[in-house]
Amino acid sequence: MTKKYIQDKPLIPKENLMEVRYENFIDEPLDIVSTPYNKFSLNGYRDTEPSMKSYLTTQKTIHMDKYNFTDSIKKKIENHWGFALTEYEYTRPQEEVS
Repeated sequence: MTKKYIQDKPLIPKENLMEVRYENFIDEPLDIVSTPYNKFSLNGYRDTEPSMKSYLTTQKTIHMDKYNFTDSIKKKIENHWGFALTEYEYTRPQEEVS
């Protein structure tokens, strides 16, 4: 599905497309969630913002796990997802990835 999306993405007019890096969403979730409302002139953000803020408050104590990858797992990631890592400019798994 990801390969097909990358292949077809040039067919989507730039003004109709919005992609979000996971790290950006984690760092600034409200800004990221409000962006499509603004970009696509959607209504309703003001109504949902209080519940989103409330939910995000409950998530402040959650931390991302860190993983150690074996060489075998690194090869599998590269074989299956290397194209996506390249497309989205993510680094390859190192000794420790969070």
